[in-house]
Amino acid sequence: TDKDGKYTIFTFRPGSYPNRLEPEHIHITVKEPNTNAYYIDDFVFDDDPLLTPQRRQQLRNRCGSGISKPQLKDGILTTERDLILGLNIPDYE
Repeated sequence: TDKDGKYTIFTFRPGSYPNRLEPEHIHITVKEPNTNAYYIDDFVFDDDPLLTPQRRQQLRNRCGSGISKPQLKDGILTTERDLILGLNIPDYE
């Protein structure tokens, strides 16, 4: 992160797994100083037809919503996600 707590991840938008009904997603792990690493909700994409209402209800909101709304800017898809460290993380201290 920078001095303001902002972070940048450069990646490609993934495709869904072949022959499966799981939405496109990016796995994320958070590692804070002096804590164990923990998984948060995957980045998923609001416009993905596989992100059904039922799938949305299954999200645990770990560190805040992982549902992103990609915007095309200068030929690059961008999105923002604010993380609330520790939110809904089991045994977080």
